[in-house]
Amino acid sequence: MSDDGVLASGGELENAERAGKVLVAMLRLAVTLTIEDRAEPSFKRLSVMFEDHSYLLTVSGQKIFVVKRKRSSSCPKEA
Repeated sequence: MSDDGVLASGGELENAERAGKVLVAMLRLAVTLTIEDRAEPSFKRLSVMFEDHSYLLTVSGQKIFVVKRKRSSSCPKEA
């Protein structure tokens, strides 16, 4: 994963640099927890779920893509 910073942003994530930094830090922590003698993490996507929205982080090569989605009311509530 690259340390080049944000290449592009839009929608609710436009200029949301703090949120981006926090989400990428979470992703980097997840990578360090899952790598076992591998060059690549064992996952490609991390979902961060909130009651009304979620963030989906996808790793592709050296890039990280972040999407914010509204959660529908039909999604089951987690305990």
